Amino acid sequence: MFKLSTNLRNSLMGKQDTITAITLSADGTTGEYFILDSGNGLFTAGFRPGDTITISGFTGVPANNQITTVTKVWSDGSKMQIAGALVDDSAGESVTITSCAKTFKDIFRNGVIRVYSGTEPADADADEG
Repeated sequence: MFKLSTNLRNSLMGKQDTITAITLSADGTTGEYFILDSGNGLFTAGFRPGDTITISGFTGVPANNQITTVTKVWSDGSKMQIAGALVDDSAGESVTITSCAKTFKDIFRNGVIRVYSGTEPADADADEG
C-alpha cells in the first residue's frame, strides 16, 4: 500500500498554505525581518523555510505587502523570518499570507522516504511504531 501524508497530498493537489488574521504584525527593528503572530498560527498554517509567499493587507505600511521567501518558522507558530525587508507595523489589520504555487521540485524538496517493518500505522500522518 502507498500512502501520502496530508500535507504532501494537499501540495500535490495544489492547495496553498494561507493565513488571514488580525494577530499578524511586522518587525524590522533588528535588521532581520519577522512576521509575528500572537495567535501562533504560522506553523500550523503550513509555512516552511524556502516557501515563496505573498503578504497583503498591511494598510499602515503598504511597503510590507510583498512577495518574499520564508527563511525560518518557529515551531510554536509565533514567528516567521523572511528575506524581504519589513517596517514595524502593529497587529490589528486583516493581513493575509499565502504561499505561492509550488513546483513539483518544491513539493518534494527535503523529502525523505522511510521504510519500516512492523505494524502498519493507522494513517500516513500517524507516528511510526
